[in-house]
Amino acid sequence: MFKKRKTTIIKKSFQNELIIKTVLTTFITLNIILVCAYLMTDPIFTSALTTQTFLQYLAGLEIIAAVVIYLISRRFSFHIAGPVYAFERSLKAMTEGDLTIFLQLRKNDNFAEVSDVLNETLDIYREQILVIKQQVHEIRTKAESNPSLISEFDDLEQKLNFFRVEKEESKDHA
Repeated sequence: MFKKRKTTIIKKSFQNELIIKTVLTTFITLNIILVCAYLMTDPIFTSALTTQTFLQYLAGLEIIAAVVIYLISRRFSFHIAGPVYAFERSLKAMTEGDLTIFLQLRKNDNFAEVSDVLNETLDIYREQILVIKQQVHEIRTKAESNPSLISEFDDLEQKLNFFRVEKEESKDHA
């Protein structure tokens, strides 16, 4: 049911900001822990050579930790940044009157509940607008004898037609 995307569609700036904040938070926390450990074990480091060796190992381990944290953060951020981008695209389509969209997230993506609510909301909107369009058509048919009502129905119908509630058949399938 859920498919892995062949192309990654995310909002890069959001993803990068999320990764940087995760790496910095982890890096700062790690450094605080290491400084506290160093201060607690001060008597062990009586020679400058021991201290220098410790700091070199520490620097190497921090670089390795930063790379590992970055890779893990990047992997997890796809499940946040991807849905954020999908929501943004969907909401933009809605503001343009397209209610035919259906937001489908991947299996492990975050915000699945929000996606479900958005899809349910769109279902309700589509149903309601289809009912209103049908009512406008029925009333128009009944009111064809009154020309002043026809122009009002034309205005109402034009406003309703802003919303696309049914997928358009593509020209390839015709």
